[in-house]
Amino acid sequence: MEFKSILYQTGYEEKPVIEEPSYFKNLNLDQLIKAITLDKDDYDLKSFFYSPLKQMENIHFRQAVVTDLEKDDFFRSSSAFSEKIFTLNQQFDQCLTSLNRSGDKHQDYLEKGRYLDIIETYCEEVKRYYECLTHSGLKALGFLSLGDFLGDYIHSNAFVNLSKTTSRLKDELFALDYCILIKGDTVKVKKYEGEPDHSSEVIQLLERFNPKRQSTKQEDKLHEGLATHVENNILNLAAKLYPQSFGQLDDYCLNHHSFMNPTILIFSRELQFYIAYFDYIKAIKKMGLSFSLPEITNSKTDLYNDDGFDLALADKLIKTPENMVCNSFYLKNNERIILISGPNQGGKTTFSRHFGQIHHLGCLGLPIQGSRSRIFHFDQIFTHFEQEENINSLQGKLSDDLIRMKAIFDAATPNSLVIINEILSSTTLNDAILIGTNFITMLADLDLICVFVTFITELASCHEKIVSMVSMVSEVDASERTYTLIRKEPDGLAYANHIVQRYHLDYFSINERISS
Repeated sequence: MEFKSILYQTGYEEKPVIEEPSYFKNLNLDQLIKAITLDKDDYDLKSFFYSPLKQMENIHFRQAVVTDLEKDDFFRSSSAFSEKIFTLNQQFDQCLTSLNRSGDKHQDYLEKGRYLDIIETYCEEVKRYYECLTHSGLKALGFLSLGDFLGDYIHSNAFVNLSKTTSRLKDELFALDYCILIKGDTVKVKKYEGEPDHSSEVIQLLERFNPKRQSTKQEDKLHEGLATHVENNILNLAAKLYPQSFGQLDDYCLNHHSFMNPTILIFSRELQFYIAYFDYIKAIKKMGLSFSLPEITNSKTDLYNDDGFDLALADKLIKTPENMVCNSFYLKNNERIILISGPNQGGKTTFSRHFGQIHHLGCLGLPIQGSRSRIFHFDQIFTHFEQEENINSLQGKLSDDLIRMKAIFDAATPNSLVIINEILSSTTLNDAILIGTNFITMLADLDLICVFVTFITELASCHEKIVSMVSMVSEVDASERTYTLIRKEPDGLAYANHIVQRYHLDYFSINERISS
């Protein structure tokens, strides 16, 4: 079984896009991906998150990988392996650069010792992870083929020789004994001839000068910073006492410049795509919000998402999860367009972002917001959100809306997703109804899936493919938004008066204050 990638069953037939998609900002996906990839710059993951998958088999491939990674023990082992291999590669590059800079193959034995350690750790990590893959009861094709690949690799002559040579050389160097004689500012190195070992006494004596160590990483950092030039000079002197053993180390470093298998290195980077997302949604899950793998379909009937939410908004409300409101939707039979109306600041735009986010993330092969979902496998997403008028463009806001909508109609296909948020606010109501009706008719004729957020409630009945959803207010206080959207014909109510009255800004309240 051939292993190419943990992200694509078809290898790299689907090339990740480099540029951020144009709809990212409107859907707050730019904020999401920035947060997900925070502290992951070295892995360069953003292009993977920019690229919804075109081939259904790749989506199913990733969903199976996600299912296996949902096992906590396996996730921890995989995450540790990925980070270790990637870090080892970085350390090895630094090591190689340092050795090339020194120019003398008989110097810098401290660096060569690190070189040996890196390769030894690499061999141990690859063998350990292979054991993990074979004993974790995995079902994903990606991990099964990786297991077969690693099995062949660790039993290959090249890997067996690398592992044995590394262990043998390390054992030989570790067995060398020598004495360090320090007098004033003079240091001498000689072969060990049975002198008493005072190492433990020296360590005990100097222990009080050792700063308190807080963590393994801090220990490593402290070790890296301790008089490496002195340690290196002592090793260079020791090398003169044991030229044969250190000569083998010289040859070893010359002969193993590219020991790391490139497929394993690629895997270690690609796996971080899943790990970054899992780490990100962990805190959101603790809020009690649901994530699940969606069914991705090429059919436009029976689409739904239960208990969904705006993921970017949830991230901002982590400290106040009680303020998070979930919403559901479904489209059945010939329904294609969700028209959302209701009071301002009632959650309409949030729903439209949630709708776009779940489609983008779902077609990345990732779990999405909601307890269960069946979503459409789109070819493109187009968004039209209200923008401030550009006084330098020499065209009015209505003209700008029309030009942007024409660009969408020119490029959209029946398999596209269109999300429109509050347009036509710069013209009269009658004109807005006329233009809006034409827009919706053209979208319906294309038979694409659309979310249309509008204040023009008359549009809700202009086409049979429309489903009306309304943002609700409290039954007790109409000025209080519930942020819940339900399937319902628009009631035509305007709630501005309730807000004005709530804050005592109505005519009578103001007049009363002026009089007093």
